[in-house]
Amino acid sequence: MRRTCILKTTFLVFGVATALVSGRARGDGAAASSSVRRQALDWLSANDNFNDAKLSGDVRNAFSQELQNGTDFVATFGAERMQSGRPSQVHLFAGQFFVFPLSDAQAAKLLKGPREITFACRSRRYEVQPARIELGQVKIDGADRQDPRKPVVGEVSYKIQARPPENLVMRLSYRTETKGGQSVFHQSVLHLKNGLSANGGTLRFSFAPLYDDTIKDDSAGAGPQVVFVDVSTLTEEAGPSNPGVKLTKMRVFSNSTAAMLDMTPSADFTPAVIPGTPSTLEGSKWRFGGTETTVEFLAGGRFRWNGRPGTGYWKQDGNSILLNTSDYTLFRLNIDGNTLKGTWERLQGGEAGQKNPSSLTKVVE
Repeated sequence: MRRTCILKTTFLVFGVATALVSGRARGDGAAASSSVRRQALDWLSANDNFNDAKLSGDVRNAFSQELQNGTDFVATFGAERMQSGRPSQVHLFAGQFFVFPLSDAQAAKLLKGPREITFACRSRRYEVQPARIELGQVKIDGADRQDPRKPVVGEVSYKIQARPPENLVMRLSYRTETKGGQSVFHQSVLHLKNGLSANGGTLRFSFAPLYDDTIKDDSAGAGPQVVFVDVSTLTEEAGPSNPGVKLTKMRVFSNSTAAMLDMTPSADFTPAVIPGTPSTLEGSKWRFGGTETTVEFLAGGRFRWNGRPGTGYWKQDGNSILLNTSDYTLFRLNIDGNTLKGTWERLQGGEAGQKNPSSLTKVVE
């Protein structure tokens, strides 16, 4: 068994989604509800084909520990480890337990063989609140052949259970694994500018690609990829230890709904180029003053925010830079050697219209 822990991430290797429960965790870091724990462990007992007392104990202990810790996790089981003879993947996400049967071809993208079991987990960086919004099953256009470098487009129905807060966002979350075995959590948001109807309805969405256009290998990003959609709020609040520092807080106010995408890169895909984006900043990385936050400017008006694909765009006109992040914050910056200076303006929320100075320094790696 191999186990590594990096940045609160654990990864272990032992020699349409079905949500088994709709129970919710109490909040950030809270243990999963008793019904979720029972259902997850019951599923494991009813479906495993380990025939090895130590292995069975190890896997069950991994489940139990993370259910108690209130972390999100994913476990993938080879065909020979399942009583059904069919490989499977299970997720605990936002206090809900999801099961996805896999085809042999999908499992081959995730596992080294039919007897392998992998397990990865990550502590939550968001809070789960009592659900005020009920989401139906998310539907992704072309889920069976999703190009990882194209937007994730689809829809989800909703019903209002209790009055939701203002300034809602729709969140898309997913997990990837680095070559070093580290589990990396990603999320993108879309601001619901028109709010939600009290009568319910359907939300159409188009999220940024799961992988950016730097991917050249057709096999990169290929294989099954589970994505989660929910409705949340995204706010900036004073830090508990340093009130002068604003921290971003994500709070989930709906159930999470999930889908498995079959990522199929197309060899002839060429990202659309946003007019007005020459290559002056393309390929460079910058750090915001006084923080560890970074932005990398990519081709086609795309960018990475803290190493993850960003939602929004950037463009350049001479020495002037415009950076729009999720239609939430707009940066107007000017190039001054290895420094970008200007302002950021909040586009939505309680701080909408407010402007503040901003500066970034070029990162030389």
